[in-house]
Amino acid sequence: MAGKRSRKLRLRSYQARVRDEAARFNVLACGRRWGKTWLGCRLAVDAARRGRPVAWGAPNYKYLREPFRFLRRELGDEIRFASWTDKRIELKTGGSIDFWTLSDSDAGRGMRYKLWIIDEAAMVRELGVVFVESIRPALSDLVGDAWFLSTPKGRGFFYQCFLHGQNEDRLEWRSWQRPTSENSRIAKEELLAA
Repeated sequence: MAGKRSRKLRLRSYQARVRDEAARFNVLACGRRWGKTWLGCRLAVDAARRGRPVAWGAPNYKYLREPFRFLRRELGDEIRFASWTDKRIELKTGGSIDFWTLSDSDAGRGMRYKLWIIDEAAMVRELGVVFVESIRPALSDLVGDAWFLSTPKGRGFFYQCFLHGQNEDRLEWRSWQRPTSENSRIAKEELLAA
């Protein structure tokens, strides 16, 4: 049923707070196990259920497989078509989720999206090139949003995007840095041991 709230894909309060504070371009730099991919899945499901085209990108196919499987299970009988070969899920609402490996700078070129989720963004080798040449133009037609989700790694394009989100003059950008410890499912003893 379109618009149905999932019991499986509920956001925790700290994830919902980030979602509610979002701008057009969002950068989430968090510790491992914070729930970045989970938040991305929730955003993708909500947009696709509203009939919107969504793109999900990751550094390589290994990072696409689990979100694809999870979203296919989550959306269940709402799906009209799903294919790992085509890297696509289509819903009865008209919404869709395409999965792209961002090792190809042409990922999503020529497409139109209302939402782009870039998972493990700091690990994408040529993220700046992919964003400027493919992702950003694909958002123009529908004035779409982008989410860069990652654990911090170096001072590349992901870091530059994070700084945009900290700059109050860049109203379309928002960024957050959040610790793994916000996730109460991870035992404090485990965090200390790690």
